[in-house]
Amino acid sequence: MAVVSDKRMTYIKRLEELQRSLEDSDMETSDMSTEINELQLIIKEEDEKIHKFKVENIRRKHNYLPFIIELLKILAKEGQLVQLYEKAKLKSEDKAKKDTKRKEKQLKERTAK
Repeated sequence: MAVVSDKRMTYIKRLEELQRSLEDSDMETSDMSTEINELQLIIKEEDEKIHKFKVENIRRKHNYLPFIIELLKILAKEGQLVQLYEKAKLKSEDKAKKDTKRKEKQLKERTAK
């Protein structure tokens, strides 16, 4: 994995430079103000992206196993676990049959050519 400089820091430095130059010159140019607004928007997007990555990382690292076990216990206690299992089993078998039929159809089409 490559080491990459923080884009956000680069944008912040550029924004500070523009703001300083804007303060030094009494006249506000539209180009500078436009670039400042664009940089502020980019910095905000980078912050949102970083926050999204942190949340995703937390989700990925979380141990969901205790939750799953507790859910299965509750479903079993309420008598719904077997019913859900049978329903999922039928759905899986139907999908397998459809896949088999689709593969057979594709094989027939290939051999017919």
